[in-house]
Amino acid sequence: MKICFVSGPSKPRQCGITDYVDLLSKELKLQRIDVVKHSFQDLIDRSHSLGKLPEADFYSIQFAPYAFSKNGILRRDINEITQLLKFKKVHLNFHEIWIGAYKRANIKSKLVGWLQKRQIIKFVNQIQPLFITSTNSAALTRLRKEGLNVNYSYLFGNIPYSEIDFKTKNNIINVALFGTPYKDFPYGILIEKLLILSSRLCKPITIRFIGRQREESSIKTLKSKAAVSGIKTFETGPLSTELVSRELQTCDLGISTTPLDAIGKSGSTAAMLEHRLPVLAYDDGDTPTKDLIFMEGFNDQIFILNNLNNLDEMTDYMERSRRPSFDGVAYTAKEIINMLT
Repeated sequence: MKICFVSGPSKPRQCGITDYVDLLSKELKLQRIDVVKHSFQDLIDRSHSLGKLPEADFYSIQFAPYAFSKNGILRRDINEITQLLKFKKVHLNFHEIWIGAYKRANIKSKLVGWLQKRQIIKFVNQIQPLFITSTNSAALTRLRKEGLNVNYSYLFGNIPYSEIDFKTKNNIINVALFGTPYKDFPYGILIEKLLILSSRLCKPITIRFIGRQREESSIKTLKSKAAVSGIKTFETGPLSTELVSRELQTCDLGISTTPLDAIGKSGSTAAMLEHRLPVLAYDDGDTPTKDLIFMEGFNDQIFILNNLNNLDEMTDYMERSRRPSFDGVAYTAKEIINMLT
């Protein structure tokens, strides 16, 4: 079987979808699946020559509006691309959908999102995919409201587990912040929860900013609030994937900077979960609780940040021996093979 992955421009270590496709392709090749990768932009640039699409048994489209277009608006020549895919066996995987579909969205986001939604639904109807999947509850809920038959697909972590020779227990709670902390993240609630946790376990807390950080203003906000509360912070700076894995193994707790209903699209959060860290995630209420879907094996590791009633469960998890790491890449590769065959 041969699979052609179609995604946005290749940006290793800068784009989660690029890392996802690269890791998944390597694993599929180990399973003796022939894989070829293609850029959506290449298809557009060569749309005048419709024979450029590689031959394959399945075409797996890894979709996000801003990966396929700089301004998130699908260009008109996408209609020519759909002709390339129209009679092919297509798997469409949504990493992200249209913007503006949440309560606090501004007017501009809602208008752009309205246009994006129309274009995305049109795209789906034109290519008629055999399989449609998405990685997170927020996207699944909104796509299903539009009448699409969408199934959940696990997005694995972007940091493979790298064994270390020893793990030391210390008298500090190391908290991993791996991912981009955004401006509207509830820093006050986070600090409050960490202080209660510190008091319960009788240990000081250090927040470790792991890897490259893009939102400097947000980092400054969190560092300032932490300093006022007596919580230390430490920045590792850019690290190799091996060193990130080692950092995660020495931490006791992770913070997801992605809202609870969308953590399924975060490779950083998945990496923390696969390294078996308990993870705090903020529930912004944009998706009803009944529609929240998580990877089944991680249900006991995800704790809602704005819920003070789960501290007993969280401290209990933190004091247990850590379970073996989870190989998310191998799991997803197997799921895709099963789906396509």
